[in-house]
Amino acid sequence: MRTDIADNLKQLQERLGPDLASVLESDSSEEFVSPSLDRGLSLTQITGLDAGGSFALGVGSYRFGQSAGASALAQGQPTLPQFGLTVASDGVISIIPTPDGLMVDGHHMTKPTTIGDGQIIDVAGSSFVVTSTTPSLLRRFEESAAEPLATMPEPSKGRGVDEAIVAWAKKGHAQALQSSRGSRLGPAEINRRSIAGPASFHTAGPETAGFGRVAVGLTSGPYVVPGDLSKLNSATQKKLNTLSSIPAAPVEVDLLTQTLAVVGPRPAARAVVAWVALCVSTMSRPDALGLRTMVRGSRNEWSWIDSLPNAETQPGSPLNLLIIDEGDAPMDVPSQGAIVAIESGHPIPEAADLVMEIGSSSATVTDRSTGHVIQGVSPIGVSSIFALGVTFQMREHSIVGSSLNDWNTP
Repeated sequence: MRTDIADNLKQLQERLGPDLASVLESDSSEEFVSPSLDRGLSLTQITGLDAGGSFALGVGSYRFGQSAGASALAQGQPTLPQFGLTVASDGVISIIPTPDGLMVDGHHMTKPTTIGDGQIIDVAGSSFVVTSTTPSLLRRFEESAAEPLATMPEPSKGRGVDEAIVAWAKKGHAQALQSSRGSRLGPAEINRRSIAGPASFHTAGPETAGFGRVAVGLTSGPYVVPGDLSKLNSATQKKLNTLSSIPAAPVEVDLLTQTLAVVGPRPAARAVVAWVALCVSTMSRPDALGLRTMVRGSRNEWSWIDSLPNAETQPGSPLNLLIIDEGDAPMDVPSQGAIVAIESGHPIPEAADLVMEIGSSSATVTDRSTGHVIQGVSPIGVSSIFALGVTFQMREHSIVGSSLNDWNTP
């Protein structure tokens, strides 16, 4: 192992605890002779109130944390939560948990553990994912996930765990997991599209599937093994019970039919409202979305709205978005298309049928029209700086491709 990597790992050990010792090789002076595999790895924050940041990973060791108000991950500047990652020369990734442990795809980890591309890391209310941007690796991953699941094999006659059935069920679970994640549009993807160019943003309209729908957070969702399990023995059924959930499933608001109230400390509530507004406004065509704000006293936090080409109202559109971020939110709000930031303890407008209450480490989402309650939601929020960067980048693309008058005219 190279001495610089060993030194970094030892520093991680001192900061994160003695469990890190198991990932250290005994001879730190061994010559590094293996070629490095460049997989284009990066760590991206997908939930939390400062989501969207990413950090490129090369061979070495890293320590990550989340700083209040930050819009990107920063190496070597951790507050809570904090955790470590190591990337070996052969591309193997290991995670070093916090002293209290963390969750990887719904499983609690307290010791250094090898993880794979796409696995969700949950720590102290925020979620992260390691991904590869290498096109050939991405293509293989997508092709594998798209492979249709075969019918369930015939159960064996034995009393023990039917390993063939379990292997088949795990494959279906992995495909469902990938499908759930592939449909998720998060801050990092919005940022990527703002950099990619005009063909990637301002594309959706009322005719587009999912128009007006935004993920406000991620949580564990149910999964049902697609087969007749009644013929299986009890040992196999017990084993399949471990596949009864999908970690990091999106919790959505449908702004075509709902109004969202986000309740919590003002900066936290504003971050979630900003994400919802950023997602729907940057992905919708200007002629498909009106955009109006009521933000007295917090105008600077919403200056990024000025970079968008939307008119305040679009009479021909089914969605005219209203953003409310005021000290005392009005009680008379529309029953659809509004997103309201509300300080904890203040009254919630009656028309807000979807309510997200942000706690210290997670959020609770209540659909007041149905009474359905989802607990343990990891909220998605962005800083005003992140939103400004995304909209400014979009504006720069559009000005290059057209006149300024074209950009300002819906």
